[in-house]
Amino acid sequence: MSEWSPPDDNGIKTLNLDVGAKRTMRGKRRRRSVLEVPASIAVLSEDQKGLIRSWIKGAAARKKWNNLLKTSGFSCLLLAEELLQMLLESGWVEVEEHRAARGWEPMWVEFLAYEDLREHLGLSNRDKEKSQAENLQADFEIDALKIAAANLDSLPAATKIKRHELFCGLESWLQEGRQGTRRDFSLFARGKTKDISSAEWLWLESQVDLASFGIAAHTPTVRIKIPGGLVFPEGQIDFRLLPGAVALTEKQIRRGVESVGEISCWKVVENLTSFEHVVASSGETEGVIWVPGFAPSWWIKSIKHLLSLTNIPGKIACDPDPAGLLIASLVGEIWKGLNVNWNPWFMDPSDFEGKGPMIPMTEHDIGLLHTFNQRKGNHPSLVELAQWLGHKKMKLEQESFVN
Repeated sequence: MSEWSPPDDNGIKTLNLDVGAKRTMRGKRRRRSVLEVPASIAVLSEDQKGLIRSWIKGAAARKKWNNLLKTSGFSCLLLAEELLQMLLESGWVEVEEHRAARGWEPMWVEFLAYEDLREHLGLSNRDKEKSQAENLQADFEIDALKIAAANLDSLPAATKIKRHELFCGLESWLQEGRQGTRRDFSLFARGKTKDISSAEWLWLESQVDLASFGIAAHTPTVRIKIPGGLVFPEGQIDFRLLPGAVALTEKQIRRGVESVGEISCWKVVENLTSFEHVVASSGETEGVIWVPGFAPSWWIKSIKHLLSLTNIPGKIACDPDPAGLLIASLVGEIWKGLNVNWNPWFMDPSDFEGKGPMIPMTEHDIGLLHTFNQRKGNHPSLVELAQWLGHKKMKLEQESFVN
Protein backbone atom coordinates (compact mmCIF):
# COMPACT_ATOMS: atom_id res chain seq x y z
CA MET A 1 0.00 0.00 0.00
CA SER A 2 1.39 3.37 -1.01
CA GLU A 3 2.26 5.93 1.64
CA TRP A 4 2.58 9.67 1.58
CA SER A 5 6.07 10.83 0.66
CA PRO A 6 8.12 13.21 2.81
CA PRO A 7 7.33 16.85 1.98
CA ASP A 8 9.25 18.64 -0.76
CA ASP A 9 10.79 22.10 -0.42
CA ASN A 10 7.33 23.68 -0.67
CA GLY A 11 5.88 21.50 2.07
CA ILE A 12 3.92 19.31 -0.37
CA LYS A 13 3.65 15.56 0.18
CA THR A 14 2.66 13.05 -2.52
CA LEU A 15 0.68 9.82 -2.56
CA ASN A 16 1.21 7.74 -5.72
CA LEU A 17 -1.83 5.92 -7.12
CA ASP A 18 -1.76 3.33 -9.91
CA VAL A 19 1.58 4.50 -11.29
CA GLY A 20 2.50 2.54 -14.41
CA ALA A 21 5.66 2.55 -16.48
CA LYS A 22 6.65 6.02 -17.51
CA ARG A 23 6.60 5.08 -21.15
CA THR A 24 2.89 4.12 -20.87
CA MET A 25 1.93 7.61 -19.80
CA ARG A 26 -0.27 6.09 -17.15
CA GLY A 27 -0.45 6.96 -13.51
CA LYS A 28 -2.23 9.08 -10.91
CA ARG A 29 -1.10 10.80 -7.77
CA ARG A 30 -2.51 13.02 -5.00
CA ARG A 31 -0.67 16.00 -3.59
CA ARG A 32 -1.39 18.10 -0.53
CA SER A 33 0.36 20.30 2.03
CA VAL A 34 1.63 19.01 5.35
CA LEU A 35 -0.09 21.95 7.07
CA GLU A 36 -2.79 20.79 9.46
CA VAL A 37 -4.42 24.24 9.54
CA PRO A 38 -4.62 26.15 6.23
CA ALA A 39 -2.61 29.36 6.04
CA SER A 40 -4.20 32.77 5.58
CA ILE A 41 -4.67 34.04 2.05
CA ALA A 42 -5.65 37.55 3.12
CA VAL A 43 -2.74 39.06 1.14
CA LEU A 44 -4.38 38.14 -2.18
CA SER A 45 -5.75 40.94 -4.33
CA GLU A 46 -9.49 41.33 -4.73
CA ASP A 47 -9.28 40.06 -8.32
CA GLN A 48 -7.47 36.92 -7.15
CA LYS A 49 -10.00 36.34 -4.39
CA GLY A 50 -12.79 36.88 -6.89
CA LEU A 51 -11.43 34.14 -9.14
CA ILE A 52 -11.25 31.68 -6.24
CA ARG A 53 -14.80 32.64 -5.19
CA SER A 54 -15.97 31.61 -8.65
CA TRP A 55 -14.46 28.17 -8.01
CA ILE A 56 -16.15 27.51 -4.67
CA LYS A 57 -19.78 28.08 -5.52
CA GLY A 58 -22.10 25.13 -5.19
CA ALA A 59 -22.09 22.29 -2.70
CA ALA A 60 -19.46 19.90 -4.11
CA ALA A 61 -16.00 20.25 -2.56
CA ARG A 62 -14.39 18.05 -5.26
CA LYS A 63 -14.28 19.66 -8.69
CA LYS A 64 -12.74 18.93 -12.08
CA TRP A 65 -9.83 21.22 -12.87
CA ASN A 66 -11.00 21.76 -16.45
CA ASN A 67 -14.36 22.97 -15.15
CA LEU A 68 -12.59 25.45 -12.88
CA LEU A 69 -10.58 26.68 -15.86
CA LYS A 70 -13.79 27.17 -17.83
CA THR A 71 -15.19 29.18 -14.93
CA SER A 72 -12.02 31.28 -14.85
CA GLY A 73 -11.80 31.71 -18.59
CA PHE A 74 -8.88 30.18 -20.44
CA SER A 75 -7.42 33.69 -20.89
CA CYS A 76 -6.66 33.52 -17.14
CA LEU A 77 -4.86 30.17 -17.44
CA LEU A 78 -1.57 31.34 -15.93
CA LEU A 79 -3.30 33.15 -13.06
CA ALA A 80 -5.46 30.07 -12.37
CA GLU A 81 -2.42 27.80 -12.26
CA GLU A 82 -0.63 30.20 -9.89
CA LEU A 83 -3.65 30.36 -7.58
CA LEU A 84 -4.01 26.57 -7.58
CA GLN A 85 -0.37 26.22 -6.55
CA MET A 86 -0.84 28.84 -3.84
CA LEU A 87 -3.95 27.07 -2.49
CA LEU A 88 -2.07 23.77 -2.53
CA GLU A 89 0.92 25.16 -0.61
CA SER A 90 -1.38 26.97 1.84
CA GLY A 91 -3.20 23.74 2.71
CA TRP A 92 -6.60 24.62 1.25
CA VAL A 93 -6.74 21.97 -1.48
CA GLU A 94 -5.63 18.50 -2.41
CA VAL A 95 -4.88 18.00 -6.10
CA GLU A 96 -5.22 14.72 -8.01
CA GLU A 97 -2.88 14.70 -10.99
CA HIS A 98 -2.71 12.38 -14.00
CA ARG A 99 0.43 11.86 -16.01
CA ALA A 100 0.27 13.09 -19.58
CA ALA A 101 2.70 13.71 -22.40
CA ARG A 102 3.80 17.01 -20.85
CA GLY A 103 4.12 15.55 -17.38
CA TRP A 104 1.78 15.64 -14.39
CA GLU A 105 -1.40 17.65 -14.94
CA PRO A 106 -4.21 18.49 -12.47
CA MET A 107 -7.43 16.53 -13.04
CA TRP A 108 -9.35 16.97 -9.78
CA VAL A 109 -9.22 19.61 -7.05
CA GLU A 110 -10.65 18.82 -3.64
CA PHE A 111 -11.16 21.76 -1.27
CA LEU A 112 -10.19 20.47 2.17
CA ALA A 113 -11.80 23.13 4.36
CA TYR A 114 -14.48 24.15 1.91
CA GLU A 115 -16.82 26.15 4.16
CA ASP A 116 -13.93 27.77 6.04
CA LEU A 117 -12.44 28.89 2.72
CA ARG A 118 -15.79 30.35 1.68
CA GLU A 119 -15.90 32.31 4.93
CA HIS A 120 -12.27 33.37 4.45
CA LEU A 121 -13.27 34.90 1.11
CA GLY A 122 -16.38 36.71 2.38
CA LEU A 123 -18.94 34.07 1.39
CA SER A 124 -21.30 32.35 3.79
CA ASN A 125 -20.11 29.42 5.89
CA ARG A 126 -23.04 27.10 5.32
CA ASP A 127 -22.11 24.77 8.16
CA LYS A 128 -22.28 27.67 10.60
CA GLU A 129 -25.49 28.93 8.99
CA LYS A 130 -27.12 25.53 9.39
CA SER A 131 -26.14 25.37 13.06
CA GLN A 132 -27.34 28.93 13.63
CA ALA A 133 -30.63 28.26 11.83
CA GLU A 134 -31.27 25.15 13.91
CA ASN A 135 -30.76 27.11 17.14
CA LEU A 136 -32.86 30.17 16.36
CA GLN A 137 -35.28 31.08 19.12
CA ALA A 138 -38.90 31.25 17.96
CA ASP A 139 -40.50 32.32 21.23
CA PHE A 140 -42.10 35.50 19.92
CA GLU A 141 -44.58 37.30 22.18
CA ILE A 142 -46.83 38.42 19.32
CA ASP A 143 -49.27 35.73 18.18
CA ALA A 144 -49.04 36.65 14.49
CA LEU A 145 -45.27 36.16 14.59
CA LYS A 146 -45.55 32.89 16.51
CA ILE A 147 -47.76 31.50 13.76
CA ALA A 148 -45.61 32.86 10.92
CA ALA A 149 -42.39 31.60 12.53
CA ALA A 150 -43.64 28.03 12.19
CA ASN A 151 -43.13 28.36 8.42
CA LEU A 152 -39.44 29.23 8.71
CA ASP A 153 -38.27 25.62 9.06
CA SER A 154 -39.06 24.90 5.41
CA LEU A 155 -36.59 27.55 4.22
CA PRO A 156 -32.85 27.14 3.46
CA ALA A 157 -30.66 28.02 6.43
CA ALA A 158 -29.39 31.36 5.07
CA THR A 159 -32.90 32.48 4.14
CA LYS A 160 -34.31 31.30 7.46
CA ILE A 161 -31.76 33.39 9.38
CA LYS A 162 -32.48 36.56 7.41
CA ARG A 163 -36.25 36.21 7.68
CA HIS A 164 -36.12 35.33 11.36
CA GLU A 165 -34.16 38.58 11.72
CA LEU A 166 -37.06 40.44 10.07
CA PHE A 167 -39.55 38.86 12.49
CA CYS A 168 -37.37 39.99 15.41
CA GLY A 169 -37.34 43.47 13.89
CA LEU A 170 -41.12 43.45 13.56
CA GLU A 171 -41.58 42.48 17.21
CA SER A 172 -39.19 45.17 18.45
CA TRP A 173 -40.79 47.73 16.11
CA LEU A 174 -44.26 47.01 17.48
CA GLN A 175 -43.13 46.85 21.12
CA GLU A 176 -41.53 50.28 20.77
CA GLY A 177 -44.74 51.67 19.30
CA ARG A 178 -43.09 52.73 16.04
CA GLN A 179 -44.90 53.61 12.83
CA GLY A 180 -43.56 54.61 9.45
CA THR A 181 -42.81 53.64 5.90
CA ARG A 182 -41.15 50.49 4.66
CA ARG A 183 -37.91 52.40 4.41
CA ASP A 184 -38.22 53.43 8.05
CA PHE A 185 -38.62 49.78 9.03
CA SER A 186 -35.71 48.70 6.84
CA LEU A 187 -33.52 51.32 8.54
CA PHE A 188 -34.72 50.11 11.95
CA ALA A 189 -34.25 46.39 11.24
CA ARG A 190 -31.11 46.40 9.09
CA GLY A 191 -29.52 49.81 9.36
CA LYS A 192 -30.21 50.86 5.75
CA THR A 193 -33.39 52.20 4.17
CA LYS A 194 -33.28 49.90 1.12
CA ASP A 195 -31.81 46.75 2.65
CA ILE A 196 -34.99 44.66 2.48
CA SER A 197 -35.45 43.22 -1.01
CA SER A 198 -38.68 43.17 -3.02
CA ALA A 199 -38.82 39.39 -2.59
CA GLU A 200 -38.54 39.78 1.18
CA TRP A 201 -41.32 42.38 1.25
CA LEU A 202 -43.58 40.08 -0.78
CA TRP A 203 -42.81 37.24 1.62
CA LEU A 204 -43.50 39.43 4.68
CA GLU A 205 -46.83 40.49 3.16
CA SER A 206 -47.77 36.83 2.75
CA GLN A 207 -46.95 36.08 6.40
CA VAL A 208 -48.25 39.06 8.42
CA ASP A 209 -50.44 42.14 8.11
CA LEU A 210 -47.83 44.87 7.81
CA ALA A 211 -50.42 47.59 8.39
CA SER A 212 -51.16 46.14 11.83
CA PHE A 213 -47.47 46.62 12.62
CA GLY A 214 -47.66 50.29 11.63
CA ILE A 215 -45.69 49.86 8.39
CA ALA A 216 -47.07 51.79 5.44
CA ALA A 217 -46.35 50.97 1.83
CA HIS A 218 -47.26 54.50 0.79
CA THR A 219 -46.14 57.94 1.86
CA PRO A 220 -47.29 58.58 5.46
CA THR A 221 -48.92 61.82 6.55
CA VAL A 222 -48.88 64.09 9.58
CA ARG A 223 -52.37 64.51 11.05
CA ILE A 224 -52.60 68.08 12.21
CA LYS A 225 -54.94 70.98 12.98
CA ILE A 226 -53.31 74.24 11.86
CA PRO A 227 -55.12 77.36 13.23
CA GLY A 228 -53.66 79.61 10.56
CA GLY A 229 -51.99 79.47 7.20
CA LEU A 230 -48.76 78.41 5.55
CA VAL A 231 -47.07 80.27 2.75
CA PHE A 232 -45.57 78.22 -0.06
CA PRO A 233 -43.51 79.37 -3.07
CA GLU A 234 -46.68 79.28 -5.19
CA GLY A 235 -48.97 81.01 -2.69
CA GLN A 236 -50.73 80.74 0.67
CA ILE A 237 -53.13 78.16 2.10
CA ASP A 238 -55.35 79.15 5.02
CA PHE A 239 -56.12 75.95 6.94
CA ARG A 240 -58.80 77.72 9.01
CA LEU A 241 -61.06 77.26 5.99
CA LEU A 242 -60.87 73.50 6.52
CA PRO A 243 -62.77 72.13 9.54
CA GLY A 244 -60.84 69.92 11.94
CA ALA A 245 -57.56 68.25 11.10
CA VAL A 246 -55.83 67.68 7.78
CA ALA A 247 -53.20 65.15 6.68
CA LEU A 248 -50.02 66.52 5.13
CA THR A 249 -46.92 64.72 3.87
CA GLU A 250 -43.43 65.62 5.00
CA LYS A 251 -42.69 67.02 1.54
CA GLN A 252 -45.72 69.31 1.68
CA ILE A 253 -44.92 70.65 5.14
CA ARG A 254 -41.25 71.22 4.40
CA ARG A 255 -42.10 73.32 1.34
CA GLY A 256 -43.67 75.92 3.61
CA VAL A 257 -41.61 79.12 3.92
CA GLU A 258 -43.71 81.15 6.38
CA SER A 259 -46.55 80.82 8.90
CA VAL A 260 -49.41 83.32 9.11
CA GLY A 261 -52.16 83.73 11.69
CA GLU A 262 -52.18 83.52 15.49
CA ILE A 263 -51.14 80.22 17.06
CA SER A 264 -51.08 80.14 20.88
CA CYS A 265 -49.62 76.64 21.30
CA TRP A 266 -49.08 73.25 19.70
CA LYS A 267 -50.79 70.38 21.50
CA VAL A 268 -49.17 67.04 20.70
CA VAL A 269 -51.29 63.96 21.44
CA GLU A 270 -50.24 60.32 21.18
CA ASN A 271 -53.54 58.41 21.17
CA LEU A 272 -55.47 58.87 17.90
CA THR A 273 -58.88 58.83 19.60
CA SER A 274 -57.69 61.45 22.10
CA PHE A 275 -56.22 63.47 19.23
CA GLU A 276 -59.61 63.62 17.53
CA HIS A 277 -61.27 64.66 20.82
CA VAL A 278 -58.66 67.40 21.39
CA VAL A 279 -59.07 68.69 17.82
CA ALA A 280 -62.85 68.96 18.40
CA SER A 281 -62.49 70.74 21.76
CA SER A 282 -59.45 72.94 21.01
CA GLY A 283 -59.60 76.73 20.85
CA GLU A 284 -59.40 78.73 17.65
CA THR A 285 -55.72 79.53 18.10
CA GLU A 286 -54.59 76.11 19.34
CA GLY A 287 -52.76 73.80 16.97
CA VAL A 288 -53.02 70.03 17.48
CA ILE A 289 -50.62 67.35 16.19
CA TRP A 290 -50.90 63.57 16.38
CA VAL A 291 -47.67 61.71 17.16
CA PRO A 292 -47.83 58.07 15.97
CA GLY A 293 -46.09 56.42 18.93
CA PHE A 294 -42.30 56.59 18.84
CA ALA A 295 -41.94 59.35 16.29
CA PRO A 296 -40.58 58.13 12.92
CA SER A 297 -37.98 60.18 11.07
CA TRP A 298 -40.44 61.70 8.58
CA TRP A 299 -42.62 62.98 11.43
CA ILE A 300 -39.68 64.51 13.30
CA LYS A 301 -38.43 66.31 10.18
CA SER A 302 -41.93 67.64 9.47
CA ILE A 303 -42.46 68.99 12.98
CA LYS A 304 -38.97 70.49 13.17
CA HIS A 305 -39.67 72.46 10.01
CA LEU A 306 -43.14 73.52 11.17
CA LEU A 307 -41.77 74.64 14.53
CA SER A 308 -38.97 76.58 12.86
CA LEU A 309 -41.69 78.58 11.07
CA THR A 310 -43.97 79.15 14.06
CA ASN A 311 -41.68 79.17 17.14
CA ILE A 312 -44.69 78.26 19.34
CA PRO A 313 -44.57 76.48 22.75
CA GLY A 314 -45.64 72.86 22.94
CA LYS A 315 -47.87 70.82 25.25
CA ILE A 316 -47.17 67.12 24.91
CA ALA A 317 -49.66 64.48 26.05
CA CYS A 318 -48.74 60.79 25.89
CA ASP A 319 -49.97 57.68 27.68
CA PRO A 320 -48.96 57.71 31.36
CA ASP A 321 -46.80 54.63 30.94
CA PRO A 322 -43.06 54.01 30.38
CA ALA A 323 -43.41 54.15 26.60
CA GLY A 324 -45.32 57.42 26.90
CA LEU A 325 -42.55 58.88 29.05
CA LEU A 326 -40.00 58.12 26.36
CA ILE A 327 -42.20 59.34 23.52
CA ALA A 328 -42.95 62.64 25.30
CA SER A 329 -39.29 63.15 26.16
CA LEU A 330 -38.14 62.46 22.59
CA VAL A 331 -40.80 64.77 21.10
CA GLY A 332 -39.91 67.44 23.64
CA GLU A 333 -36.35 67.36 22.33
CA ILE A 334 -37.63 68.86 19.07
CA TRP A 335 -38.79 71.96 20.97
CA LYS A 336 -35.71 71.96 23.18
CA GLY A 337 -33.41 71.72 20.16
CA LEU A 338 -34.96 74.91 18.74
CA ASN A 339 -34.90 76.69 22.14
CA VAL A 340 -38.69 76.78 22.33
CA ASN A 341 -40.52 76.06 25.60
CA TRP A 342 -42.47 72.82 26.06
CA ASN A 343 -44.18 71.00 28.91
CA PRO A 344 -45.86 67.66 29.48
CA TRP A 345 -49.65 67.89 29.35
CA PHE A 346 -52.09 65.51 31.06
CA MET A 347 -49.09 63.60 32.39
CA ASP A 348 -49.39 64.36 36.11
CA PRO A 349 -50.95 61.67 38.35
CA SER A 350 -53.57 64.20 39.47
CA ASP A 351 -54.74 64.34 35.84
CA PHE A 352 -55.65 60.68 35.59
CA GLU A 353 -55.90 59.01 39.01
CA GLY A 354 -59.38 57.55 39.36
CA LYS A 355 -60.31 58.39 35.77
CA GLY A 356 -59.74 55.04 34.09
CA PRO A 357 -58.81 51.41 34.64
CA MET A 358 -55.21 51.00 35.75
CA ILE A 359 -53.22 48.23 34.03
CA PRO A 360 -50.31 46.32 35.61
CA MET A 361 -46.97 47.03 33.96
CA THR A 362 -45.25 44.21 32.09
CA GLU A 363 -41.57 43.30 32.13
CA HIS A 364 -41.24 45.18 28.86
CA ASP A 365 -42.74 48.28 30.53
CA ILE A 366 -40.28 47.98 33.39
CA GLY A 367 -37.43 47.75 30.88
CA LEU A 368 -38.64 50.92 29.14
CA LEU A 369 -38.93 52.68 32.51
CA HIS A 370 -35.32 51.77 33.23
CA THR A 371 -34.34 53.16 29.81
CA PHE A 372 -36.13 56.43 30.60
CA ASN A 373 -34.47 56.72 34.00
CA GLN A 374 -31.05 56.27 32.39
CA ARG A 375 -31.60 59.23 30.07
CA LYS A 376 -30.15 62.61 30.95
CA GLY A 377 -32.05 65.89 30.82
CA ASN A 378 -35.57 64.50 31.28
CA HIS A 379 -38.29 67.05 32.02
CA PRO A 380 -38.88 67.32 35.82
CA SER A 381 -42.60 66.57 35.43
CA LEU A 382 -41.80 63.39 33.53
CA VAL A 383 -39.30 62.38 36.21
CA GLU A 384 -42.07 62.71 38.82
CA LEU A 385 -44.40 60.58 36.71
CA ALA A 386 -41.64 57.97 36.29
CA GLN A 387 -41.27 57.77 40.07
CA TRP A 388 -45.04 57.36 40.46
CA LEU A 389 -45.14 54.59 37.84
CA GLY A 390 -42.18 52.84 39.45
CA HIS A 391 -43.93 52.89 42.81
CA LYS A 392 -47.39 51.86 41.60
CA LYS A 393 -46.24 49.37 38.92
CA MET A 394 -49.44 50.41 37.09
CA LYS A 395 -50.12 52.35 33.88
CA LEU A 396 -53.01 53.90 31.96
CA GLU A 397 -54.08 54.73 28.41
CA GLN A 398 -54.78 58.41 27.78
CA GLU A 399 -57.97 57.92 25.75
CA SER A 400 -59.84 57.35 29.03
CA PHE A 401 -59.18 60.89 30.26
CA VAL A 402 -57.69 63.17 27.55
CA ASN A 403 -60.38 64.97 25.59
